[in-house]
Amino acid sequence: MDYHENLRKIREERGISEEQVAELLGRSRQSYINIEKGKTKLKIQELVTLAEFYKVTADHLLGLDQES
Repeated sequence: MDYHENLRKIREERGISEEQVAELLGRSRQSYINIEKGKTKLKIQELVTLAEFYKVTADHLLGLDQES
């Protein structure tokens, strides 16, 4: 699973809206949707912010801790 798909999955599992995450990152909702669709890259600081927000590691958000 690509990291952008993993971001959507984690957000949905936690019942958090696209708007909430977009606001947290200082982006528009559409800009965040583009991250989840893989059209826009996630900035490193945004990755750190999301890891802290979800209380998981960056590896987890990126899907690097999952078995292939």
